[in-house]
Order: sequence, then C-alpha cells, then structure tokens
Amino acid sequence: MDLTAGVGHNSPEAIQDLILRKNRHLQKLKEQQAMFGAIVPPNLLLQIEDLESELAQLETNLNNLRQGYYPWCALLIEADQYWREIIKEYINQFGGTTHEYLTASDQPEIQANSCKLAIVSPTIPEDGLYSSNQWLENVVKLGHTVPIILLTSWEERKMAVTLRQAMRSQTPPAKVTTIFKESFDPNWFLKIVTHALTPDNAVH
Repeated sequence: MDLTAGVGHNSPEAIQDLILRKNRHLQKLKEQQAMFGAIVPPNLLLQIEDLESELAQLETNLNNLRQGYYPWCALLIEADQYWREIIKEYINQFGGTTHEYLTASDQPEIQANSCKLAIVSPTIPEDGLYSSNQWLENVVKLGHTVPIILLTSWEERKMAVTLRQAMRSQTPPAKVTTIFKESFDPNWFLKIVTHALTPDNAVH
C-alpha cells in the first residue's frame, strides 16, 4: 500500500486541488440525498456532514498557507523516518507543522506547551540507557498536556495496551487514541486529528 498516494504537498495549489475533488464528491452525495427525499439514510447524512467539516477546515488551511503561517503544531515522536515523513505530510496538509523527536526519551515535554496534540510511537532505544518504564512515564506526563495519538505496530501492541491502561488510570484520565500502522487509513487519521483539535477535546 502506498501511503503517500493522495497526500498533498504543502502548497496552496495542492490544497486547492484537494478542495475541488472533495467538492465534487460532496455534490454527488447531495444528489443522492435529493433522490431519497424526506427519508435520508443516517450514514449518508453523516458522510455529508463530515465532508462539509473537512472542506471548511481545508478552506481555512488554504487561507493560512496563502498568508504564510501555520496556526497550530503537532508533537511527532517517531524513530522511523518513513512514518515521520508520512505523518508530517498529513499534518502539513491539515494546516499544521511538527516538532519532531526520535523517541520520548528526548524529553518532548519541552515543546509540548506550544502543540495541540502529540503523535507518539512506542519505540524504546536499544542502547539500554532508557527503559520502557521511563518511556511510559514520559508519555503519561505528556498526556496531561495534549491529546495523544499512539501510532504503533502489531508487534508493539503490548506496549500500546500498557500505555492505554496507564493513561486511563490517571485522574482525570488522559486522552489517547491508538492507530495501527498496518491498517493506517489517512481519512481516519485526519478525522482523529480534527477531533483532537476541537476546543472541547483540548487538555486543560
């Protein structure tokens, strides 16, 4: 699967092209809505609502890009350069920028206060200088500052489960959403990012 397919480059032209394609899709959905008359399937209404929300965000991002600034940033903690580039492209497409670290041992909390969310991979350095417990402690602390998106693999699922349990045991529970790399869905990822960026879901 080519995860970079369909990822817009960080330019007004790419965002405008994406807006045009999504507007065409929205128009087709609204034509279907009209065919149903007064009784419209709930899933169709939800698709229209989601797409309208995405288009509104993209229009905002386009204006921001044309004005030459980013309104928000994400903390990206990922050792794999391939995945860092993929996530960075999607964050850029959504009007954001990233502060990047290879591991949570790099003390990312320094930058956390300026970020809206954190995308974290459960990668523990192999040099033996940093334990899984230390990684867990750092990420839990981070969860008190920003919502966490845990980007993990099936092989690392035990660490993902341990983190979720630790986050939920906090008072109040820290917010974490898990995404597996093997089943990565760009649309679902952007939907999670949108949800994390809404004021009601911010960590206070």
